[in-house]
Amino acid sequence: MAYLTEELSELAVDAKFTPTQTTNAYNTAIDNALRKLGFVETDLPTAVVVQADTQKFIKLLEYFSLKRFSRLLSLRFDVKAGNGAVDATRSQAFKQVERLVQESVNELAVLGVIVGGSTFFEMGRIELDFNEPRTLAEF
Repeated sequence: MAYLTEELSELAVDAKFTPTQTTNAYNTAIDNALRKLGFVETDLPTAVVVQADTQKFIKLLEYFSLKRFSRLLSLRFDVKAGNGAVDATRSQAFKQVERLVQESVNELAVLGVIVGGSTFFEMGRIELDFNEPRTLAEF
């Protein structure tokens, strides 16, 4: 919680989140990150992330938190009025947060965690001896 509060404080202020909304958003991000790491629902309140998964956990926290802010900022729209006298580009924040979300997706993919419905290819098992006889009787 402390990490998210420190890292995303400006976004929370810009979103005009109350302390309760901020806590709820970050608790949801924490729970989703733990779920993605394989913890079951009953273990979420007492889950302890092993040292080997700490970096994955932090990146998952960022991803789920940024997705929350992205959803909020997606409601903002650009305004133009009066023959160009008023030109407010309110969607810029959404675009920037979406870039941060994509960075998180890429960093998670490097760590072996796939999120966000991105395309991903993973090599499975291939048996290349399909033309070889299985027994000597097949000669």
